[in-house]
Amino acid sequence: MAEHLKLRHPVTERPISEWSTVAVELLGSQTRIVRGERWHHRIVEMGEGEPLFLYHGVGGHVETYARTLPQLAKHFRVFAVDALYHGYSSKEPWDPAHRWELQAAAYVDVLHALGYDKAIYEGESMGAAIGLEIGMRYPETVTKLVLNGFGVYAAQRSDWKKQPYKGDLYELSRAAVLDPSYENVAKRLWWLVHNDDDIDDEMIEIRRKVWADPEVNKSLRRVCGIDSPDPRTSS
Repeated sequence: MAEHLKLRHPVTERPISEWSTVAVELLGSQTRIVRGERWHHRIVEMGEGEPLFLYHGVGGHVETYARTLPQLAKHFRVFAVDALYHGYSSKEPWDPAHRWELQAAAYVDVLHALGYDKAIYEGESMGAAIGLEIGMRYPETVTKLVLNGFGVYAAQRSDWKKQPYKGDLYELSRAAVLDPSYENVAKRLWWLVHNDDDIDDEMIEIRRKVWADPEVNKSLRRVCGIDSPDPRTSS
């Protein structure tokens, strides 16, 4: 019989009016590169207590969690991680047929590099798909798995959000990788939220700066199937 989820701590979402800049939100955190046995990983860490790892969606990076991390750090030692092939973490080896296996192995690599045998894992979108792989291959490395928001890659928003431009998330991602202009990156981020105003200029500029980095862009071209098979159809 299904049981209702009971939260240990009450959750109150902060209104946008209380959001500050990413730099201010991350005051007291530490950003660093962690060297594992196989890869290097960029992380932002904050808080004390039980370890909690946060993994972003496709194309993301640790700044995605800037406004979430300080709240979670009240209860956990939180590690937001640039996933393999993303941000400023390692980009090799690229093997689309085994990308989920490698992504899961990369989590274990950074987990052990930080001195832990297991942790709570939270993944959003692509991060959730990685978490599913971790649960199947390395169940001993997680105490809890929180998987949210992963499903059909070509989902449309026209049913509930009218937008003045065409394209699903995959098409918008490709356009923004090919040309990481303010407009293209903004469209890609606006697709993700109900209200465009939830995405401010700082979020857009940070994502644009990351995606315009030559090494990051080269990797994202492979992830998005521009210089390799379409990730939605390749095995």
